[in-house]
Amino acid sequence: MLRIVRLLAVVWGSVLLQTVLAPRLEILGVRPDFPFLVVLLVAFREGSAGGALAGFVAGLFVDLESVQALGVTSLANALLGFAVGSVADRLVRSSFVTRLIVALVATTLRDEIVLLLVLSEGFLNSLGLFFRAAIPAGIYTGLIAAPVMGLAERLIGWPAEGKASRAGR
Repeated sequence: MLRIVRLLAVVWGSVLLQTVLAPRLEILGVRPDFPFLVVLLVAFREGSAGGALAGFVAGLFVDLESVQALGVTSLANALLGFAVGSVADRLVRSSFVTRLIVALVATTLRDEIVLLLVLSEGFLNSLGLFFRAAIPAGIYTGLIAAPVMGLAERLIGWPAEGKASRAGR
């Protein structure tokens, strides 16, 4: 129960960071996505159901802070949280490179889903934004993924991946 409370506090805290800190870290119009990194971490640790639930909750918090339609980020986060959680057992989840690549790809795909759902101009316009916004956001979020996920793990109280597997032996 305490872990769930800590997890919800970390999700809520990541949304606060997104609204307060991310604008200050903006580079060429691109911001890192702190709440989505927490979603990916939960997907790594808890699998597809946990990733989908964390994605929905984090997306709902983000949607409540934004001007776009309620539920768009929730849906996109839940879909990608589910997808990452589905393959998490086949990944070296504690690896810096794995976290970077998964965050880059998942953030880029999530942003494209949001663009397709929000834009009424259609696929071609969203494709242009994919290259101008989604890919750079994925790169930026990927670069900060490992340290942010590591901090979130400590705040939630999850042991480091390597320590957890060694302790079970």
